[in-house]
Formats: sequence, C-alpha cells, structure tokens
Amino acid sequence: YYNQKLYYKALQYHKLGLAIKRDVVDDNLAYAASLGNIGGTFVELCDLPTDTLKQYYPEFNKLDSVSLKNNLLDSAKIYLFEGLVISKNKKSDYGMMMIYKSLANVYYKQEKYKEALSEYMNAIEIGNKLKTQKELYESYRTMADISFRLGKHSDAFQYQKLYSELKDTVFNEIKEKDLGRQEARFEYDKELLAKQKEQEKKDAIALQEKRQQNIILIGISFIAVLLMFFAIYILRSYRQKQKAN
Repeated sequence: YYNQKLYYKALQYHKLGLAIKRDVVDDNLAYAASLGNIGGTFVELCDLPTDTLKQYYPEFNKLDSVSLKNNLLDSAKIYLFEGLVISKNKKSDYGMMMIYKSLANVYYKQEKYKEALSEYMNAIEIGNKLKTQKELYESYRTMADISFRLGKHSDAFQYQKLYSELKDTVFNEIKEKDLGRQEARFEYDKELLAKQKEQEKKDAIALQEKRQQNIILIGISFIAVLLMFFAIYILRSYRQKQKAN
C-alpha cells in the first residue's frame, strides 16, 4: 500500500504490525522500525489533498489545511521520537539514520528549516559511515533547498554538488534493482507458464480418461440393458413353453 501511495491504508497495517511486535515479538529493533514506518507514513500523508485527508480523519473537518497537516506531523514526531530512543539504546545506526531523516522531513514540511537541517546533519553523519548512498542523495537534495531558503548560498551550492555527484550512482543502482526485479519477474512468469501448461496437459489427460471411463460405463450399461431384455425374453419363452406342455 505504501508503494502504491495508499498511505492511509498503509498506516492501518503499520499500526497492526506495531501491535503484534509489541505484544508478541521480543525484538525492540523491529518495534522501533515499525515506529519509524508509522512516523514516515504520517509525513507522506501530508502530501495528500486536504479534502482527502478530511475523509480519512473526519474529526479534523473543522481544521484548515495548515492546522490539519501540522496535527499529522506532530503525530509523526511522537512515533519517531519513541523509535529514536529505542534505536539509540540498541545502538542501531541504520535505525537512527532513517528516523533522523524522517524527523528532518517533518521539520521541513513545517518550515522549521534550522531544525530540519540539524536532523539531516545527524542523518548524513551516520549515512557517510554506513555508505548508504540513496539516503545521502535524498538528504543532500533537500539540504541544498533548505540552505538556499536560509540564505546560505555557499552551503546550498556544496550540498547541490554532493547531490549531483551521487545522482548517477543512485540512479544506476535503482536501474539495476529494477532490472533485477524484472528478470526475477520474467523467471517467475516463465515458471508459472510452464506449470500452467503442465497442469493443462494433466487436465487434458484426466478429461480424456474420464471420457473413456464414461464411454466404457455407457457401453457396460447398454450391454446390461440388452442382457436384461434378453433374460426377460428367455424367461417369457420358457414360461410359454411350460404352458404349452
């Protein structure tokens, strides 16, 4: 649902997953990841039209567009801060990086640019250590925009340069992943088609066998009827002979 941009539906399932991990799974990092996913989905919800959001959240009908989206972003922060505490306690660099990046997105959408820039700095510090180029690329792109808005044109130029340097690499990685998915899909479809043909062959053989069985059954039934009439004829002839004698 998230990849299809059905964020409200994705949020419902993320919350179900969070409840399961809280009650069943003894894994704090998995729980923190769910908190991060929920927070990130709240952020994406804010990009939907206000009328759509009010359909999802009728309790916010009286709020204007800005107040409604700030309410959602505040909800995102609640989940993200809780996930960040767990990730820090568990020393999960990747978990911290993703949550810092989501928090930065929250502040960016709230136009709190200094706070956003600070969180992005936290994210790229870990991202450089982990060499997560996609996350660095996305962060640098927004950091360039924030720096420009803050009047830090030199910083904006540097971040834009870093973003541009990573752009080709990230796009190539995305293309390779897409190609890999397409190849995997092709192999799956080919295997599925082979199974379908094999099943069709089995079904055809089974149908032919059933037809033969029906023909044999009809033949046996026909012979049985003939034998019955023949037996009746013999019995009747026998009784007539007895009467004649």
